[in-house]
Amino acid sequence: NFLAFLALIYIYAGFTANGGILTIIGAGLLLAVIQVFFDPLLKMLMLPINVITLGMFRWLTTAIHLLIVSYIITTIQFVPFSYQQFIFLGIPIEGGHINLIFSVIIGSILFRFIREVVKFLT
Repeated sequence: NFLAFLALIYIYAGFTANGGILTIIGAGLLLAVIQVFFDPLLKMLMLPINVITLGMFRWLTTAIHLLIVSYIITTIQFVPFSYQQFIFLGIPIEGGHINLIFSVIIGSILFRFIREVVKFLT
């Protein structure tokens, strides 16, 4: 969790941590505690949604975990952000603004992906 938090902070502009490395370590430990104690309950509550959507809303449990961590540790937070125009595969993408809700959605999907990559590499 620590490595995933660290990577998310450096990769994603919508997730910030202002307390330094000890804050990130504390957030990783807090997330581990949340996953041990609250994850089974949250999975049971989300089971009908996951069955209906074939697991496409599993990011929602990760988003809830990250929001709980950011609520308890106030120096870690999701923030809205803007991005400049860029070109992706020869297609120009106009600049825009990502609000807080989409920032949480994108951050939780990225966090889940980064965590799976770290698990695969270790």
